[in-house]
Amino acid sequence: MLVVATLYFGRPILLPIVAATLVTFLLSPAITWLVRRHVPRLAAVLSVAIVLFGMLGFVAVTAAWQLSDLVVRLPSYEQNLRSKLEDLRGSESSTLRKVGESISKVTADLKESTEELEEAAKNTKQAPSEAAPMPVKVVPEALTPLETANFAISSLVGPLASLGVVTVLVIFMSMAREDLRDRVLRLAGVSQLTLTTRTLDELGSRISRYLLLNALINGGFGLTVGLGMFAIGVQYAALWGLLAAMLRFIPYVGVLLAATAPIGLAAAQFPTWSGPVGVMMLFIVAEVLTANAVEPLIYGRGAGVAPVALLLATLFWGWIWGLAGLVLSIPLTVSLAVLGKYLPPLEPLWILLGNEASLSASARYYQRLLAADVDEASDVIDEFRKDHTLLEAFDDVVIPTLAQAERDRSRGDITPSQQELIWSTTEQLVDDLADDPLAGTDASVQSDPKSPLMIVGVPILDRADELALKMLARVAPPHARIEVMATATLTGELLGSLEATPPDLVCISALGPGGMGQVHYVCKRIRQSFPDLPIVVGRWAFQGNCEKMTRNIKERGASDVTTRLAAALDILSKLQSQRIPIAAA
Repeated sequence: MLVVATLYFGRPILLPIVAATLVTFLLSPAITWLVRRHVPRLAAVLSVAIVLFGMLGFVAVTAAWQLSDLVVRLPSYEQNLRSKLEDLRGSESSTLRKVGESISKVTADLKESTEELEEAAKNTKQAPSEAAPMPVKVVPEALTPLETANFAISSLVGPLASLGVVTVLVIFMSMAREDLRDRVLRLAGVSQLTLTTRTLDELGSRISRYLLLNALINGGFGLTVGLGMFAIGVQYAALWGLLAAMLRFIPYVGVLLAATAPIGLAAAQFPTWSGPVGVMMLFIVAEVLTANAVEPLIYGRGAGVAPVALLLATLFWGWIWGLAGLVLSIPLTVSLAVLGKYLPPLEPLWILLGNEASLSASARYYQRLLAADVDEASDVIDEFRKDHTLLEAFDDVVIPTLAQAERDRSRGDITPSQQELIWSTTEQLVDDLADDPLAGTDASVQSDPKSPLMIVGVPILDRADELALKMLARVAPPHARIEVMATATLTGELLGSLEATPPDLVCISALGPGGMGQVHYVCKRIRQSFPDLPIVVGRWAFQGNCEKMTRNIKERGASDVTTRLAAALDILSKLQSQRIPIAAA
């Protein structure tokens, strides 16, 4: 509330400073380009400022001249407007006529009732001392020419004074840019030098790039509108082109405001409806092409602000600073987003305003499963698969979700039914991906079909461990055969199975957070019975001290410990490369 109050009541001081700062960012690339070519800084600043404000002055004078001429010619368009109004009246539908007749009838009845009440009041006896009130009407005196000129000059003093302040601030900020930067760095503290430098660099580059590109795009839009209106035959095409270029700086509503006056003039100028319809189509086509083809091509990722956040920010700045706030809303919002990206106390601004994903794919997938929205959860995986392999989808989305569910279940945060839904949905997902034509490209392990790897998967605790092994089997090479044991298999039964059919490797799956004691016990028993058998333990998505965890498990007999499926595939690849020469011999 204090910040909002400061912005609102401090508008006369803050608005020129903010505007001058943004103009300084806009002129900075041109000034730097001249300085690097050995032009004195003062000369570079003055030349760039003179060019900019000279162009703005020329545009303002041209617009004012055409606008004054338009005001003089407006009475000549009266006949065309009358004919179009007559056309509209003649084209009224029967429904509209009925509505009009009903309104007229109701109005007549109300008028008749009012007249009866007035007549009754006149017939009532009044006291002799009572007199009817005399109506009084205040008529303002006509202004003299001197007063008119004084009123016009006083109306222009405020904007001209603000423009002068902004011009002076731009010149001095451009001259002392390095000094201002050093002062900001000193204010932030030498210990934060790296962070502050990175923040200022990104802030300056984003703002300068956006303002420059936005000026070019809006200028091109105004040029297109002006040429189009000249081709249609609308008078004062240059004025409407300049107006379209300037109003398009206002997000969302600027184009609508810019199109209103030209369409009205075309309706008054042309005797038929072809003129206003042509102007309307011109604005629609120009805006659609600019917004959907030109801006994505030039901006790339855009200003770095989410569209909904930008709309809300536009409403906020418009409420705080009026029309100037609407024009400055995007650069101000970008500045706040960049500050929130690098300054921890302002991180909520980056989360609310930034265009990056608010939640990771695994968090979105888990949240949708908790909400029992299986369809949208599947959509999250499908969207992730557009830019990632199946192995990455398992490692970065599905397995972290299973691990988070295990942690939440151990704390009692999710119900058994939610846990079962997560397991069943994940199992169905793995089965559905079996027909994915791109799935086979995920496995990086090449094996000899004559010497397939025989792997036994041992889930430690529950179905989640079993699902992780199924995913490993899904991305394993075609000739790596993974047999997944049942979760309820006893250790003695496991040892008997290994003795009956000796495998090339045993993979123990344990998502955690529990199960460490069972992992130690199974590793120790297998190592005692099979001293040379490779044992790989998968502590998938483990978040603790990996070094300590790996050391403890290896002390119980494990050969390797991994936390990702990709690392497990690398282990299989190394094992296969060792077996191929033996098979060939």
